Amino acid sequence: MKFLRNVRFSVIFIALLAVPSIVAGEQPAKDIAFFGRVVAVHSSDGTATIKHGKIPGFMDAMTMDYKIVPQSTLEKLSPGDDIRATARQGETTLYKVIVVSHAPRK
Repeated sequence: MKFLRNVRFSVIFIALLAVPSIVAGEQPAKDIAFFGRVVAVHSSDGTATIKHGKIPGFMDAMTMDYKIVPQSTLEKLSPGDDIRATARQGETTLYKVIVVSHAPRK
């Protein structure tokens, strides 16, 4: 009997630990489709300056530096390239960056 009472207590205790995150509505960061044009590549700090239009529910149109993950992707980027990537709410990092069209080479 005492064993079952301890098990019940443990189950209830563990369930109560999860309540604050459920009540607070914490959810994993949502992936957001991101499209933009590369303005500059900064290999030294793993970022690229990207110009993009308004991304509804994420941010207004602007030009700013984004961390590119993985950093090896930077080698594939050149100013003027149009990219598609994944962004996450609350972050300034771009994931799964793909060059949609390359800038004309001189």
